[in-house]
Formats: sequence, C-alpha cells, structure tokens
Amino acid sequence: MSEQDLKLAYVASWYRVRLSIPHQACIASETVPQDFFDRAKAKLDEVRGQGVIDDYQIFDARAQECWRRFRLQKEPSCRHLILTLAQGYPKLRGFHLQNTLCDDALLLSIEADPEYLNSLRLPWIQRTVENFRRDHAIVGQAHPTQIKAAWLRALHGGGVVENVTIGPAPEMNSAKPFSILANKQRKEISLILYDVKAAKGENNLASLVGKVEESAATIADELQLDFHILKPDILEYLGNALEGPESLGIALPSVNLVALGDITIDPRFQGTASFAYPGKGLLRIATSNDRMLATIEDAGQLRDQLQDFKADAAWLARELDRHRIHPKASEKFLSNILALIESRATLNGVMIAEGLTPSPASDPYLDLGACDHEGTSEERLPFVRKGELIARHAYRKAGALGFDVFGNEIQAPDPEPLEVEVDDGVVARGSSYYAQHDGTPSWDGQKLSLNRVMVIEGDVNFRTGNILCEGPIEVRGSIDSNVIVQTSEDLVVEGMIRGALVRVKGNLSVGAGINTGDKGLIICGKEIECDFIENSRIHCRGSVLANKAIVNSEIVAGSNINVLNSLDGTIAGGSLSCKGVVQTGNLGFKNGKVTKMNIGVDWYVELALHIRSKRLKNIRATSDKDRMELREVLARTKRKRTAKMVELKEYYQSRLIRARAIIDKLEQQLQSITARLHYNPDSMILVRGKLEANVEIKIGGAKLPLRSQASDIAILARKRNGSKIAPYAVGKKRL
Repeated sequence: MSEQDLKLAYVASWYRVRLSIPHQACIASETVPQDFFDRAKAKLDEVRGQGVIDDYQIFDARAQECWRRFRLQKEPSCRHLILTLAQGYPKLRGFHLQNTLCDDALLLSIEADPEYLNSLRLPWIQRTVENFRRDHAIVGQAHPTQIKAAWLRALHGGGVVENVTIGPAPEMNSAKPFSILANKQRKEISLILYDVKAAKGENNLASLVGKVEESAATIADELQLDFHILKPDILEYLGNALEGPESLGIALPSVNLVALGDITIDPRFQGTASFAYPGKGLLRIATSNDRMLATIEDAGQLRDQLQDFKADAAWLARELDRHRIHPKASEKFLSNILALIESRATLNGVMIAEGLTPSPASDPYLDLGACDHEGTSEERLPFVRKGELIARHAYRKAGALGFDVFGNEIQAPDPEPLEVEVDDGVVARGSSYYAQHDGTPSWDGQKLSLNRVMVIEGDVNFRTGNILCEGPIEVRGSIDSNVIVQTSEDLVVEGMIRGALVRVKGNLSVGAGINTGDKGLIICGKEIECDFIENSRIHCRGSVLANKAIVNSEIVAGSNINVLNSLDGTIAGGSLSCKGVVQTGNLGFKNGKVTKMNIGVDWYVELALHIRSKRLKNIRATSDKDRMELREVLARTKRKRTAKMVELKEYYQSRLIRARAIIDKLEQQLQSITARLHYNPDSMILVRGKLEANVEIKIGGAKLPLRSQASDIAILARKRNGSKIAPYAVGKKRL
C-alpha cells in the first residue's frame, strides 16, 4: 500500500484535517497508519503556534473504528470514506455563557459583528459551549440544533441574541431511518438521523433531501407557523453523512437543524456561512424556451477546477437547487452526470433535466357517482334525492399533469367530450348530472333517466341503513331485522321481511314471507300481499292476503284476511281481527295454541282497544310488582329501617300513586272506545277445509262456542235460519 492511496488534506477555512480513504486501502491494512495522525497533529500544532487556534482535537479512536467497519464491508455503499482526523478550534469573541436554575441547561448570548459571525463554523461554537458545560460540571451534551439556531438568529438579526436557553441534547430513539422533531415554542425543526442507508434506500441524494424537506414543510404547516427551510444545510449534512462515519453507523443518531421560524434572512449572508459550499456557481445550465429541457453549457471552468473541490452528489444537488431545477426533472440524469465528471469527459450539451409533457384523459364513460361504480348498459342505480349527484363524465385512462424542469405544474389539455341524453328528471351541469326529483336513475348506454321508484339492489340491512322515502320503494332482496323502512306510497319486497319496522301508506307486496317476531311491526295503509305470515305483528287498513298460511301472528285488518290457497291454506295460532271476511282452507290447531278470531269489528277502534288493553295489562303488572316490594319494606320494624329503606318506601309509594292515575285514565278510555264499537253485519268466516274446535271466535260482537271439529263451513255475523253456522257454499254466495 502506498501513501498515495490515502489522501490527507487540510481545510484552512475550517482548521480541519480530513482523510479520504479508498476501500482498497482498508483491505490492505488493518488500521489507519499512525503517520497520518502524526501529520495531522503536526499541522494543527503549527496552526496553534501561529495563534490562529486555541485548541484542537484528534479523533483517533473514531477513525480506527471507521477504518475497521469500512474494511469489513464487501460491497461498500461508497468507494471512498471521508473522515475528519483532527479539528482545530479558535477562541471566539462575542459569545457569553452563564448558568441557569436548571442543572442541564445554560444561557447563551451573542453580540458580535455579523461579518465576523459569518466567518465562524458550527463545530467551533459547539466546542465553546461544551467547554463551558465541562468547566461548570453540567452533565451531558448541549442541544446542537439550539446552538445553531442561536448562531443563525444572531447572524441574520444584526449580530445580537440575548439569553437563549441551550438545553441538553434530545432523547433519540426510533425504529425509523429518520424523524422530524419540532419545537413550536422555539420555532425550530430538527432532523434526527438514525440510519443513513435506510433513509436513502434506492433514492439518490436529491430525493432523500426532498423527503426530509417535505416532512419539515408538513410539520411547519401543521404548526401554522412560517418557517424558513434550510435546504442547503440539509444537502450538505446528508451529503457528508453518506460519505462519512454516519454511513458506517458511527456517530449516530445525530441531529441537525433543518428549518427555523420567525427569521428574516439577511441577503448579504444568504450565499455564505451555512449556505456556502465549495464549487458554488461552476455548473452552468441552459434551458429551452418551453422550459422542458435543461442542458449543461460552458463546462470548461468546472473541469479546470475539479482538483480544488470534490464534485460529488451533494455538490451536484446543491448546484441544481441553485438553478431551481426540480429533483423530479433531474433525478434520472444524475448518475450519468457524475460518471462523466469523474471520467473528465466533456459535459457541454449534456442533458441534465427534462420536464414531463401532460397527457389528456381518454376513453370516456359515464361514472354513476351515486352508486360509486362504472356504468354499463341497462343499469339501475341506487335511489337519489332531489338535487343529488347522479353521474359525471369520467375517463378510464386518467389524464396526467406535466411539469417543466423547474417543477411547475402544466395542466393537461381538455379531454374528448362524452355525449349523454337525459330525460326530464335529470339536469346537466357541465360534465355532471343531478336529480330533478327523488327517484332511481337508470342508464342504457345512451340515455340517463330518473324513475320515481326507489330501487334497492339486494337486502336492506345495517349496511344500507334505514330507508325513509316519500315515493314508491322496490327492494330486490329482503328487509332484515332491526331496520326501519318507511314510504308514503307502495313498497315491493322480492324477498322476506324479518324483524323490521315497516310503515307503508300504500300497498305492500312481499314475494316471500313475513316474520317480524316480537320486535318488528308492519303498519300498512292499503293492502298487503305475501306468500305466508308467521310470528308477526301487522296493522293493515285494507286487506291482508297470504298465499299459503298465517301462523301465530297478531293481525288487525280494516277489510279482509284471506289465505288464497283454499285447499291447503291455513290460519292457526295468534289473534286476528278484521271488519270484513276471513277466508282460508283450514282454521286453527288441533292440539296447539288457541286461535283467536274477532271478526266484523271496526279495525281502527279494535286497534285502539288492543293497544290500550295491552298497555293497561302491563301497567297493572308493574303496579302489582311495586306493591309487593312496598309490602316487604313496610314489613320491617321502624327500628330496622335504614335510610335506604325509607328512600325505597317513598319511591314505591310515588310509583303506585302515578300508576293509579294512569290506570284510571286507561280504564276510562277503554270504556269510551268500547262504546264506539260497531259491527259489520255482513262479516263472515269461510273455511273450505277443517275448522278445529281449538278456535275462539267472536263475530259481530258475539262469541260463538265450538264444541267439535267442523268442515266446509261458513260462520256468519247475521243468523241464517236461527244459526250463525252455515255451509261453505251459502257463505260463498253472500260474497
């Protein structure tokens, strides 16, 4: 190994000795040659002897650890590792430090000429602060971003800041490659870097800087503060980290200031201090008239000065940022440019950035926005309300925005139009279509129409929610339990009704059966048609028609109750009341529950009577229970009654008093309703098959006892030949 493989350089503006280590040199030797440490020490001893610096530091242990890790890498992420072997520190003027009441914080004041502050370097200021902490036994390290923020505020604020608190370094624990830390009170945003390789990933430096810049800008927006993003500082920090000890996992996690709020940048120092970098201004770029292409021009000066600085990815990213070239326009060219620079090839006319030409949307179709899917021919869509969006023009191939080399967005051209016919229920507004009234839209591929019927594809359940509509409703499925369906017109259900609350002012048609259970209820203003009814509660102003059976149900109808299958149809169990005629094949269980029939009564009065009777029964039951509880309380002697017992006594007594008043009122109402009862003399029950004796019949207000099973029979409200029982044929003639 020759010493020429390793390059030792002294950076006078920083009083820093740096060592560039190629990976092959690490393979050839197990440690950093001692000669390089000796030469670094000798150089800084010379500088200190000149009175330029007050102190210096040799980083021998860190250099040896970096060498060891770099040597172990079979495929290093960078071909050269750049280390700081030694750092000199001048004595600063205008910096005043003092203790605070907090054990881990201090106060920093700066009063110096801005030109002098501009000549300083952050490590010098950090060393001054750390020396003060050491001399005053303050444990731990100072917060580096707070030091930098104070320095920049002084630099751009006339050279003065007073009593800025410098706290301890933050706790840095995270599984993420990097994180953004914001201090709203201090108006500072910091980048904490945990893993350089993971943070960079497959991206180039410009993309990584863009991610950090975007994160900092997002937090600034969330805090609703005006921040100045220190993009050049981010570039320099991350560029050095990618080629320094941080790339090996050493000196991590580290923290750096990336944004500062409440600061006005002094234009005299915007290109210097933390904003300066070697090789600034050497890359010249020309852009096309349409700003879609950018090429390098007059690269001779750059080639001549390559020996004075390193034209690496960090430098290239900063030069592109100086020209305001956006990373997304240049990222695919960076590796080629860097390769050309390293090979000293000509750069004149080489493309360095390219914009993206916008493309219009194409392949139009009608997006049926009300149902959130693409429309096809002869399609019926979910119900919409008046004024709601029905559909809009959309495109299967979306248009794409373009951008120029500066990142400025370029709008896509207008897409090809879509021709759509509409009926009177639809109004077009631009490329969108809205409902003129409530209804269900339909699209046949050419014409968009609006039908007043609300059509629901599938079941009504928790997913659809309750359905409340002024117009007709068509459900192409079932109505499930615990939902409400209400309409002012007709309701058609192709499936079943299960345990739901259904209110229909018009007709109700159910393709399958009805089973509301105890929790459901159907209230219908006109007629009900269905296949069967079981375990249901129904109030119907018109007729109730079932194809097969009505079993164990409570039904009150204003007209007729018919089971249309006159041979096998059955009504059994429950209680049924109607004003007109009951027709069925069979009536009653032979050995099951009693079937109660109250026929010929006014349905509205009967319903009111039923509701109040049931309420009276429940209140009496509750009152009896309260009376038993009160007796248990009163059974205790006065000596054994606790305060809780006295409270319970008063509670039950007050409940009984209130219940008595309600019971009296309900009894009066029942008397009044009963007095209004009138009966239909033409009402009857027609049973084509068997009438079981296990049926309680009340017709025309009079009870009719059954002693045995009967067949082919009619039961009349008006007697015929002195009897209310007649053959089926006689009753059929009276219809």
